[in-house]
Amino acid sequence: MYRHTRKFAGLVSALALISTAPVSATTLEEMTLADMAQSAEIVVVGTPIDAEFVTQDGQTFTHTTFAVSADAFGGAPSTVTVKTPGGRSTLGRLQVSEVVAGAPAFAGGQEAMLFLNKAEGGAYEVAGFNQGYFGVTNGAVHLAPSDGGATAIANAMEQVRKARALGAGKKIDD
Repeated sequence: MYRHTRKFAGLVSALALISTAPVSATTLEEMTLADMAQSAEIVVVGTPIDAEFVTQDGQTFTHTTFAVSADAFGGAPSTVTVKTPGGRSTLGRLQVSEVVAGAPAFAGGQEAMLFLNKAEGGAYEVAGFNQGYFGVTNGAVHLAPSDGGATAIANAMEQVRKARALGAGKKIDD
C-alpha cells in the first residue's frame, strides 16, 4: 500500500510541476506577398539537404540547410541555413520532440520558396513565422489564392521582385 501511495504522490508532484510551467501565445498579423517581399532580406527557392537539432537556453531549434536553386533578390549564397523553433533533443535516454504550432516544418527533399531574414549566429529565420514558406511541387510555387495560386517558379520570383520594387517606390514597366 505504501508503495502505491508513494507513486501517486510522485505523479501528483510531477503534474503540479508541469501545470505551473509558463505558457505563452503569439498572434501573427497576416502578411501579403508584398508585405513579405518588403520585410525579407532574401527570397530563395531551395531544397533541404541537411537538418541539425540544437538546444539553446533550454529551447530546441532545428537548423535546416537548403541548397539554393534560385533567388529573387538579396544575393543568396549557394546554401542557406534556416533556424526554426522545435525539433528533437535527448534528455538522458529519452528522445524528446518539441513541436511549435505554426512553425514551418521542412520535409527532406521538398522544394520550397522561402522569405528569409538573418537570425543570430548566421542562420536565417522565415519571415512572418510560417507565412514566408511556400511549398513547390513540379516546378510550381503554391502561393495564396489572392496572389494567383500555383504558378511557375519564374513567375513567382517575378511577382516578388515587382512587389518589392513597387514598395520601394520604383516604377515597373510591364
